[in-house]
Amino acid sequence: QADHALTINLDQSDEAAQSVLWEVKSTFDTPSGQWVYKIHLDRARLKGKKLRLAECATCLANSMDQVMAGMAQANGGSRRNGGYYPFRLDLDDFRAAVRRAEVEIGSDFAAKITEHHLGHRLEWPHVKAMKELSNSGKHWELKVPKSSSHAIAVNAPNGRQKILQIPEGAFDSQDEFEFYRGPERLPESPMTIVLKHEISGLPAGLPKSPDLILESAFRYVENLVASAFTAVPRVC
Repeated sequence: QADHALTINLDQSDEAAQSVLWEVKSTFDTPSGQWVYKIHLDRARLKGKKLRLAECATCLANSMDQVMAGMAQANGGSRRNGGYYPFRLDLDDFRAAVRRAEVEIGSDFAAKITEHHLGHRLEWPHVKAMKELSNSGKHWELKVPKSSSHAIAVNAPNGRQKILQIPEGAFDSQDEFEFYRGPERLPESPMTIVLKHEISGLPAGLPKSPDLILESAFRYVENLVASAFTAVPRVC
């Protein structure tokens, strides 16, 4: 998919949600006799997404820990002994963490979460990024969401589309950019804003797109829970 916005239910196809962060404004400059079009970024609202992003990540991380608690209980122990889900990017580190957890969750469950982990290698970087986002919220060192626009696509009445490019970094230090100035008014038809959203401050090598991070991490966690229920229907 294309780049998306900063909450799970806020994506580029949602025009109402998109307009919350971005707005295109047009004015007529009388002295020059030209139409001026600018795109505006609501940076304060964007920064306000930091906490929501961390909350989404924490919900996913807590779900993994709840699986461990359920496995400990199903193994005859207490839920509080389940500990944290032993996610590690390095496979050897993961196996070592699972062996330590095996004391509480039992060998069958240890084998089950290892099988699940090995079957979802593509999601490992996204789960790691999700854990980083969750930790940033817990310690109030929230990662900064960034949003930028690459272009404006103007749809003409005849069906043809005109692409107006926006230079890289145009919104690094400003919240508004003039993307068109001319004597002719642009067609009064819907405009498409080509957006890019990313999270800054994550370790090198991890994905930056909030949409991809949350969707892939959700897939990993969803299948982990399903795997746990397969082992013991009432594990969670």
